Amino acid sequence: MSKAVARRLISEGRPGSIVNIVATYAWTGAPGVAHSAAAKAGMVALTKSVAREWGPCGIRVNALAPGFVPTSQATANILSDETAQDAMLDLIPLGRFGNVHDIASSAAFLLSPQATYITGVVLTVDGGRSLGISMHSTRRRP
Repeated sequence: MSKAVARRLISEGRPGSIVNIVATYAWTGAPGVAHSAAAKAGMVALTKSVAREWGPCGIRVNALAPGFVPTSQATANILSDETAQDAMLDLIPLGRFGNVHDIASSAAFLLSPQATYITGVVLTVDGGRSLGISMHSTRRRP
């Protein structure tokens, strides 16, 4: 898709912006999703590579790595009980799950005129979950 968009923009001599969606497990890995993690890691590399390649044509390419958003399917598969939800929330410094607006507004920002000097980055929107666990913190969220 990125290649098709870039070809059209280049042929028309127009600048543009592309946002690829990846996942934080592209760089952390996770049990049972090796195939997906490998694909997402490939998308990170693709994003950075084509950002360099298409930048001179005025095309910005970034990626967005959303955190967990509790949709009905995700909740049924991942948050099987209250204990699982609490355990997951304990790992998120902001103390809440993301929502569709959090992710959409971040993508809109990357596509907007406010981000015209941003290319080749992965914006992680996960409430700080990917920061890992502090070795000094033993306190659970309030």
